[in-house]
Amino acid sequence: YQKARRRYLFHIGWHRWPLLTGFWLFQEEKLFPCIEKGLSAAIYTQVSDIEEEINGIMTYDRSVLKPDPEVVRELNQRLYELFRDSVRLSFRA
Repeated sequence: YQKARRRYLFHIGWHRWPLLTGFWLFQEEKLFPCIEKGLSAAIYTQVSDIEEEINGIMTYDRSVLKPDPEVVRELNQRLYELFRDSVRLSFRA
């Protein structure tokens, strides 16, 4: 949630590459920089599409994983490393 703009950060879309690009850009531009500022957790809650929204990482019937799993794995690994490094730095201070 962005308080200044009073809007939630979700994107409605079902095409594989725009969804993956949006997911990647969100992490690179919004999520990763927040870790340096003290962010301690992040949760993606929209596992599958629902009747009125199509912003899940799987289709409504959970038969199709929309983003490329390898790209998501790489982003998650980077996220893990950033959190790990942030914790190490905080214990050194």
